[in-house]
Amino acid sequence: TSEFSQFGSGITNYFKFLKWCSWVMFVLSMLHSPILFVNTFGSNDKIALSLTAASTTFGNLGSASNGSVDIPGCDETEFQFSHCEIEKNKLAIMYAYIDVIGTIFFIVAWLWLRKFEAKESRVLNRSTVTASDYTVRLTKVPEDTTEKELAIHFAETTGQPVAAVHLAFNNAKEIDMYVQRGKVMQQRHKCVQRIRYEKTMMKENKGQRKRLRKLMREREDLTLLV
Repeated sequence: TSEFSQFGSGITNYFKFLKWCSWVMFVLSMLHSPILFVNTFGSNDKIALSLTAASTTFGNLGSASNGSVDIPGCDETEFQFSHCEIEKNKLAIMYAYIDVIGTIFFIVAWLWLRKFEAKESRVLNRSTVTASDYTVRLTKVPEDTTEKELAIHFAETTGQPVAAVHLAFNNAKEIDMYVQRGKVMQQRHKCVQRIRYEKTMMKENKGQRKRLRKLMREREDLTLLV
């Protein structure tokens, strides 16, 4: 098991996923290196002189009128080859095969990762001891029951000491009310800031005094809602 198994399967699977990404990218890089190598030494002078990522693309092999591509590093006199060129049609077929192999490899690697992560979770759940393994969840407990009474009951029933008892309350409505109250307080804060702005930029005109009275009433209404 991993050294991080004590933190759960989520942590271990995360680091295993990073390792998986590294290996997959390494294999795909090696697999596609011939494509990058051939493209980089293409015959398109405009792209080759730019020294950009475009030099690694298929467009760097030259115009469509040129039906063949020179094989980089090939010397007819040294290796006694009849020719050091390859037709673009054959080169395109080779590129297609490499892409298909890379796609198949990635799909197989992804399926293996899914299976491995599921297996990792099962193994850690069996081999790792957590507090949840010794936790009991009860539903439909009488409303007047206290935590102390539950602890005494289970201690007498099982003959083992109870570490802790916690009662969970259905306070969703109360939480929603606090959320709404927070929104009202935010509105009141904005209203107070507008009042301060109006007082700072106070001008003796009827329109501004009317806006200020309106903001004051709005602040009082929001204060009541809070």
